[in-house]
Amino acid sequence: MSIAGTRSPSGIAEALAGMRRHGSNLRAALRRAMRRRALYARTLGELAALSDRDLADIGIPRSDIRRIAREHAEGRG
Repeated sequence: MSIAGTRSPSGIAEALAGMRRHGSNLRAALRRAMRRRALYARTLGELAALSDRDLADIGIPRSDIRRIAREHAEGRG
């Protein structure tokens, strides 16, 4: 779309509609990121609260807790 196209009423309406779609997509992406971050923090906290013995029982070394929490939050774990 050219600058000249945005000067007509229909061009302005199209530009505004595009901005609304972009804003809606941005808000949805932000909500997804916030949910992933909350899931990461909750998973990290729960695993970190386990004793070394409990972690060993489920086969998780303490050094892998952050990676496991990240993978879980990203839906890979």
